Amino acid sequence: MTEPTSQSKSPIDQRSHERKLPNAAGKRLLFYVLGLCFLLLVVMEIKARRDDYRVNYYPPSTDLWVAQWLELENSLPPDQTVVIGASRMQFGVIVPEWKKLTGKSLHMLAFPGSPPGPVLEKLAELETFHGTVICGFAPPFSFSHEDTPNRDRMKDNFKAIEPSRYSLTHHLSLAACDFLIPKFKFMNSFAYSPVLLSYSYWPIPNRDGTVIPAVFPFAGSLDRDLQFRFARNVREIMRYEIVAQIQEGTRRIIGHYGTSNIDSLLKRYKDAVAKIESRGGKVIFVRPPSDGRFLAFERKHNPRDKFYDRIVNETGCFGVHFEDYPELEELQCLEDSHLDVEDGLKFTRRLVKILQEENLID
Repeated sequence: MTEPTSQSKSPIDQRSHERKLPNAAGKRLLFYVLGLCFLLLVVMEIKARRDDYRVNYYPPSTDLWVAQWLELENSLPPDQTVVIGASRMQFGVIVPEWKKLTGKSLHMLAFPGSPPGPVLEKLAELETFHGTVICGFAPPFSFSHEDTPNRDRMKDNFKAIEPSRYSLTHHLSLAACDFLIPKFKFMNSFAYSPVLLSYSYWPIPNRDGTVIPAVFPFAGSLDRDLQFRFARNVREIMRYEIVAQIQEGTRRIIGHYGTSNIDSLLKRYKDAVAKIESRGGKVIFVRPPSDGRFLAFERKHNPRDKFYDRIVNETGCFGVHFEDYPELEELQCLEDSHLDVEDGLKFTRRLVKILQEENLID
């Protein structure tokens, strides 16, 4: 065999393999990207200010609900009036209008898709609380089976209460939102998110019968105090076909799981009401309007006499069912389930009048 040449033993010149890049390319490209992003944000801010939508904290988050609960525990008077239930109460009971009519503040603890029972029990356990609870019923959610996925939202809220008391992340996050969201209109992600806009206006429709995610197209806003409001031009921007599909999927899921055991549910309501009343508080049950396909579903799966009437009668609490009051029954939901701002104001005024006539509130 031949000996390796001396040339093969020589070290490899690493410089011949170096990749030469322009020294300033990275910085220049970085400035281009930052400049483009800044320009896009300026354009979006100009458009957002022209649209002039309300300050929007959507989507409803655990942080927002927990902040409301901690405020009730730490800052509000023990006789505070609170609202619990699902999103129908968030759309239908207008907090500033309530204060204007009664002279007293109203604290929102309602949360989308959530039953009021667990929150009522939580208020019953809060020994310092002896106020008035406006407990709203949206039958498909209020009387849903314990394993129904919509119940997980409030469970997550409850789990977050204790860690959030001392969580720097929780408090800094809310402080940052409170500082930035009111100042910069483009931070309304519900209205201006490219992903959500693409989803809402995608030209290919969803297949019939598909249970699609509950990602609602932009139609309104969520205030810092959990007050929902439809936008003033909601009838122009509402994507009714997508909302109808989401609602149909929701009804299918709830129908699949079935309803709660009413006897067990009734006992829990009675126990919670008794605790609150023993401290001088009171509970008022409210059934806000629904119509169309939702009302038909509710009458079939959650008949009034087996659910709402039993709870009202056996707890001994006062109840306001929209079907018992012509001035409430005439109100029409925008998409079978929620009132728009104008009808929400009417509902609030008429509800206050009913409760004042019954000497339940001042």
